[in-house]
Amino acid sequence: MPSMWLWTLSVAVLTGNLFSAVAYERTERNCSLMPPYLPSTAVNTTLQLQELRERMLPLNISAYIIPGTDAHLSEYIAPRDARMAFMTGFTGSAGTILSSSSSSSSS
Repeated sequence: MPSMWLWTLSVAVLTGNLFSAVAYERTERNCSLMPPYLPSTAVNTTLQLQELRERMLPLNISAYIIPGTDAHLSEYIAPRDARMAFMTGFTGSAGTILSSSSSSSSS
């Protein structure tokens, strides 16, 4: 019965149920998919962290702090000073990274 299908589709469109579900799938990370969907802003920083740890070993450095600020503690930092974003992909307004020779953590 085509008219029932068309009516159901019209109600879904008018209430936003159809398009909100589609938009949610495109903007939010869905870990149930294989491979998992990653937003377009996701960055793979495995190589940067691996290289940092490799450089730490011969210098006998056990931990390295990566600040989320620039040298002047400016409110807005220049892209060239975005060390935390380069190393971890985190682009938030505040944070500090502690990278050890075996793992990293943030606060």
